Amino acid sequence: MRASIVATLLALILAAPPSAPAQTGGSANPPLSVFSYPMSGWMDTWGPVSQGYDWTVRKALGDLVDLATWTPNIANHPLLDPELGPFITLLHEARVWRGITRLASNSVPANAVRLVKFYSSGWAIQAKDASGATFAIMVDFSDGPFAPGPGAPGLVPLTPPQLDALANQLDAYFISHSHIDHISPYLMYRMLLDGKLVVAPLEVKIQALLGGYPNAQNIVSPSTSAPIQFGPVTFRVFSGWQYGSFLDPARTIPDPNDPFNVQNNAYAFQVNGATIAHFGDNNDPGILTFADDLMQSGWTPDICLNLGSYYTALGTLFQPQLRFHSHDLEFHHFGNNFLLEQISQAGPNNLRRVLFWGDFMDVVP
Repeated sequence: MRASIVATLLALILAAPPSAPAQTGGSANPPLSVFSYPMSGWMDTWGPVSQGYDWTVRKALGDLVDLATWTPNIANHPLLDPELGPFITLLHEARVWRGITRLASNSVPANAVRLVKFYSSGWAIQAKDASGATFAIMVDFSDGPFAPGPGAPGLVPLTPPQLDALANQLDAYFISHSHIDHISPYLMYRMLLDGKLVVAPLEVKIQALLGGYPNAQNIVSPSTSAPIQFGPVTFRVFSGWQYGSFLDPARTIPDPNDPFNVQNNAYAFQVNGATIAHFGDNNDPGILTFADDLMQSGWTPDICLNLGSYYTALGTLFQPQLRFHSHDLEFHHFGNNFLLEQISQAGPNNLRRVLFWGDFMDVVP
């Protein structure tokens, strides 16, 4: 695997235009980690709207990240590899800083919604209100395997200074459910400590209360799907579940005794004229009724960030302007998503666009 990654990196170095960030390190066989920050620069050079040759280079970067994060089993987790581990975690560190910088720039156009991608299903949504002030909400930012936890190497965890800097740029944090690839306990702690809005399932609120989180009683856990106004953002919540298994082949009768079951909020946001859906890993059959109600009430999503297990049916129903894949470029989930989801070789497919960690896209509704 190392040989394939090195070959791809060398090809990218040779192809780099003069404006691309330069490689560091002069050894004939340097550790992979010396490429982490330069590779972050290449991701910016060949951005999400690349075309033609630039798209080919960007695809090579995507295939490389797929290769580096491929996890055949937990015993062979790439973060445990002495070379891949530092390479991936330093790349992730660089990209998280890049995402924070995007939010801090306050450069989102007045008529647009900015989407900033983070690990797994984490998305920041940024826009300007009628007065020109910038605001940002985060959905499902997670520490993932970059923080210590059961079954996770935690080789180079996200640091409190990074998460503090991120919290400083956010006005609200929405959490779909308690699985570690959808939540950051520290970010939730910081947002609550700062008196900022946290929206989460009741199950998460109870866990925060039992854990002694500051202001945990202020976590909003809506029991209805009625619209809720938060500054210039209006949001609706479906309080459902992610079920571990079902009792029938049609997957309509959940197994209530499966220990994997967790409460899962589905969210719909209206921001600057755009309706955005993020349903976490919701596979509750009731989500279809919620989706129909969204459409009947004029909330048909223009942008789908994460549609859970019903992504095929919901994507067909919504026909969004932009539809992103769930769990892209994440350990354990689905394998090589960049290769599979970026269908067009000549340029990006606007219905299936994969963003790297820290990438952003400005969407005009």
